[in-house]
Amino acid sequence: MRTTVSTRTVSGVALSLLLCLPALAQNRGPVMTTEGPSATAAAVDGWDRDPLRDILHCLRVLNLSEAQLTAIQQFVNGEKPTLQTLHDTLKADRQTLHTDATAAPPDPCKVGNDYLVVRADRQAIYAEIDKIKTFIEGQLTEDQKARFEGCLKGSEAAAAS
Repeated sequence: MRTTVSTRTVSGVALSLLLCLPALAQNRGPVMTTEGPSATAAAVDGWDRDPLRDILHCLRVLNLSEAQLTAIQQFVNGEKPTLQTLHDTLKADRQTLHTDATAAPPDPCKVGNDYLVVRADRQAIYAEIDKIKTFIEGQLTEDQKARFEGCLKGSEAAAAS
């Protein structure tokens, strides 16, 4: 009888683990979302979108001159190390938040402070991206600016749906 009970217990645990595997395997992403300091295309869905990629994508439709293209490429390449540093900082701070939030008894003050640090990191990234966007807009003609803004609004609308 003892063998039957332990066999049933092991079978029950194994069955419940098998049923939970699909839920555990899902990439649910972060629970929190915050918006950047401005209402750019990045503010729609900050975790799943790359606003810099949207900006660079929209530059393709503008028929930029060689001078414009060179100036923008040099500026963006100059800003890449800063963005990478901010991204690495955000990644480390997210990990700290996750670690503190999943601690045996999570300390609410520590978790709240970690959240505020992650939020500040995200705002710093958005500020840097806004700086890039402002520089790019300064290089464009009025017609190109209108097309650029239209493209960004289209990216924003596509992400919202």
